[in-house]
Amino acid sequence: MADRAVFTAIVYVLTAGCSWRHLPPNLGVSPPTAHRRFQQWTRAGLWPRLHRAVLDRHGAAGDIDWSSAIVDAASLRAKRGGSLTGPSPVDRGKKGAKIHVLSHADGLPLVVAISGRTCTTARPWSRWSPASQRSVHDAVPAAGGRSDWRVGS
Repeated sequence: MADRAVFTAIVYVLTAGCSWRHLPPNLGVSPPTAHRRFQQWTRAGLWPRLHRAVLDRHGAAGDIDWSSAIVDAASLRAKRGGSLTGPSPVDRGKKGAKIHVLSHADGLPLVVAISGRTCTTARPWSRWSPASQRSVHDAVPAAGGRSDWRVGS
């Protein structure tokens, strides 16, 4: 099976939000093959390397304006817990995690970071918990043509 066809099928599943079993047959890749390859490529660290390469290419072309970066977050329950979970301040202390996304104003994701669900991010950056600020700040790569960017600068 050609890598390009499998990659296209994986991107379809991830962007459409469908389950692997609902992968359209016209893509020419079976759901088990797409899922198996997704797992293999994840274990091999392909996705962070690909993201870094995209940022480097956009940065070299001058397409990233770091002054227009936007931070947002979503809170998720984590019933089994884990090292990156914490009590929710708005959900009776149930364990969860917060996914932070720093994106360019045009929608290009620059950073994705995970922290414990210990604060609300529906407030100015200066009022975020230090742990949430650190999780986003520390995840900012020295990529995209800028290595000195720091959150809040």
